[in-house]
Amino acid sequence: MEITKSQLESQLKTNEALIFDELQPLYEKKGVREHPDIWIVRGNFNVLARIRETIEHVQKEILAAVPAIPDPVAEMLVPLVKSVAERGVKVQIMTLKNPSSETMTKLSKLCEVRVRDQMFGGGVIADGREVILLLGQEGDEAIGLAIWSDHIGLSKFAKNYFEYLWAEAVPTQGNLAFKRPNS
Repeated sequence: MEITKSQLESQLKTNEALIFDELQPLYEKKGVREHPDIWIVRGNFNVLARIRETIEHVQKEILAAVPAIPDPVAEMLVPLVKSVAERGVKVQIMTLKNPSSETMTKLSKLCEVRVRDQMFGGGVIADGREVILLLGQEGDEAIGLAIWSDHIGLSKFAKNYFEYLWAEAVPTQGNLAFKRPNS
């Protein structure tokens, strides 16, 4: 009996410490422990599926920086952008100059598109709370590797960086970029 009693008391103390660690920040109003997800996504199919899922669940805004828009991405992107834009979601897409004129024309009719001379990497930010960072090619795949996360700090950082680049990007009209009035 004494051994069983000792084991139960030990287990109770362990559980008490775990519960205390979780509830103490709430009691002190210091916030809740974070449990964000961070995933490495490999392969065109998986990266495109994650982008599609993210865009389909967006509520307010999509910010996308896509250095190049490969054909499989364009085929998926145009109907998705149309779908979310019809729901009232704000969509901003930034890409490099000289993208495919057909894709650019379609996207420019659905959302605000701007171009830049240079872009290092890319990504998609959904509602300022979810981010997909496109890390580039892996093997012979066009997209290949990405990081997806719902970490609020990473999402805010990505959104701030996007807005910084967006401010310097050139708005498009149809499929042709035009100069900003003060440039």
